[in-house]
Amino acid sequence: MSLYEFGRIIYRNWVYLITIPVAVAALVMVFTINQSKQYASSALVYTGIASGFNIESGTADKVDYHAVNNAFDNIISIIQSKQTLEEVLLRLLAHHLVRYKNGSPIPEPFQAVIETLTEDQKLRYVHNGLQDSTFLNLRNALSNNDPVLVKIIRSETGPYTIKSLQTLEVKRHKSSDMLILYYVSEYPEISKAVLEFVIKAFTARYRAIKVAETDDVVAYFQRQLDLAQTKLNDAEDRLTTFRTNSRVINYGEQTKAIAIKRQNALEEYFDKKMNILATQEALEELENKLEFRENLLATNGTLLENRDRLSSLVQDLATAQVSNQDTSRIQDLKRQIELVKTQIQLDMQATFTYSNSREGLPIRQLLNQWLYNVIELNR
Repeated sequence: MSLYEFGRIIYRNWVYLITIPVAVAALVMVFTINQSKQYASSALVYTGIASGFNIESGTADKVDYHAVNNAFDNIISIIQSKQTLEEVLLRLLAHHLVRYKNGSPIPEPFQAVIETLTEDQKLRYVHNGLQDSTFLNLRNALSNNDPVLVKIIRSETGPYTIKSLQTLEVKRHKSSDMLILYYVSEYPEISKAVLEFVIKAFTARYRAIKVAETDDVVAYFQRQLDLAQTKLNDAEDRLTTFRTNSRVINYGEQTKAIAIKRQNALEEYFDKKMNILATQEALEELENKLEFRENLLATNGTLLENRDRLSSLVQDLATAQVSNQDTSRIQDLKRQIELVKTQIQLDMQATFTYSNSREGLPIRQLLNQWLYNVIELNR
């Protein structure tokens, strides 16, 4: 078909192409104009029944799929039970009562029910504007068959009845440990709040059931533990009394204490021995250094003699120069003076060497160290 022929077909049938879609749209609008909107919410809850950790995790036991399926059926039954659904409705009512007191908006059907309550009833139910405390008040009132709450919660019609939760669906997600919860409502905030309260109510009830299942087992082992502790305490008391009356020595502890004392004594002995050896070595070294003291005295005597001789030679030289004595005599005196000066310099260098140790320490300091080591060695 050419483009020209296609255009001719469109031109001949343009009335049908326009009127039929418009008519269908108008019919859909007419039939759905008064239809209420639906808001669906879903939540995924992990149960841990098949793959979760428990006291038997890590064993070689195979998974009992029949038991797993049975556990999921039990959980779904708990969620759909009358007690759980009534708790959800009470939590929803407490939520709305608190919001109504605070002036927050509430969906019209729910607000109409709350407005039927008197001020005294609202004050009796709402506790300090707290949702959890208000829920506890409502639960206690319903358990005592409060006629107002019985009418609101357990009647056949109304936004706070079990019938209003008939769109709640619970099922297992494929073969996993997950549960999927669905709820459809005309109000988005109600859809969200209902699922939150369902999860909270189910978690509390399921935990209570599990605790009740294990209470007897835990109590049994606790009694056995207390009994074993009592027996142990009694045996220890009798043993202590026997040791006291019989004066029994605790050989294990005493042997351990003696070994520790012996080790401490040996360590102290070796420390003292090492200190004595170190002191002896230091004393010998100081005595070797102090041997130079005798040479110092001899050197000082020679230095004095050379000083007197230098003085005499200088006087002789002065006399010879004044009296114009022979030149050879003067030169001889000068040579002797230089030799004496050289000897004096050598004696002074030796005196400094003998007055200080090889490490540059004065003899006085060496004597102090020597005296200290002698005292330490004879303590």
